[in-house]
Amino acid sequence: PSPTATAATGVRMAARAVPKRHRAAALAYFGGLATATAIALDEWLDLRKWRTVRHVLTTPVSVDMKLHTRVRAAEGEAGQGCVDWPAGRVLLQWAVDGGVPLRHGSVLEVGAGVGVTSIGLALAASCSSDAGGGGGSDGDPTRVLATDVCDSALANLHRNAAENEAPALLRVERWDAAGGTEAVRRLSRLVDPRTLTHVIGADIVSVPIGSGGGGGNAGGDGLEATLAALLAENPALRVTLLLFNRVSGGAVTALAGAAGVPEGGCTLDPALARFERRCAAHGLRACRSPVPEGCLRHVAEALPLRERGLWALGGVWDGLQLYEVRSGPLK
Repeated sequence: PSPTATAATGVRMAARAVPKRHRAAALAYFGGLATATAIALDEWLDLRKWRTVRHVLTTPVSVDMKLHTRVRAAEGEAGQGCVDWPAGRVLLQWAVDGGVPLRHGSVLEVGAGVGVTSIGLALAASCSSDAGGGGGSDGDPTRVLATDVCDSALANLHRNAAENEAPALLRVERWDAAGGTEAVRRLSRLVDPRTLTHVIGADIVSVPIGSGGGGGNAGGDGLEATLAALLAENPALRVTLLLFNRVSGGAVTALAGAAGVPEGGCTLDPALARFERRCAAHGLRACRSPVPEGCLRHVAEALPLRERGLWALGGVWDGLQLYEVRSGPLK
């Protein structure tokens, strides 16, 4: 007999050896064991490199897009920019819920990554334009400039934009957001900074821009210096970042309390604290607030149940924070 037939015979004999009342439990046990083994092998051997994810918006406009993304972050900068992080999807929902106008706008996204925010926003603006019959009296649809500094992320972003038939409202360009006034000078080759209405970014301070991953110093010419230079050139500019506080949530608070740490004593991610300090060093106010409940509800309603559960386990719902960056020190 063939090896396959022999294995099948062995499985049948093993199944008969288990009492009928225990077979369901045995199947569940061995099925779970096989699944766990497959997941472990996938983690160790990095078997799956890429996958396609689908994002659907139903409120307030209908958007459906599929994005090519890495299954997990690879070592180094390239892996970070090719992963579909939750913050990008929530930032998109915040934008279309009214955070960014779908007409009359000019938006710069810093660290666009796989493009969920920029592509989705451009598609939403296009839908708004179609519904309104073009430019007309309502004005032209919002234009989006998606930028990143990582070549791998940019190549993937171009691919995602093409496969989703992103409208001409979207441009994808390489731009390094570190450098202060020098970064603004480089940006002026792509767009006049004085014509921008919004700067947005999702989860872009975990590894500080311009620090080389080493943390830098509070006075360095990183992202914060560039935001200060942009606001000096365009005081009406609205800068909104959606950042992830990785030490938030009920579990962290409970553990901190058990350890005798006062409430609030260890519930701010060091990366966010560093960002706030650097903004202050450059004369900026980094005003932190929770994501509106309506925005989170719209995202949750559109997510598959499995994804919603994974976000909950990862503390995503509790950890996302909106930052409005403005000129002038905090009072």
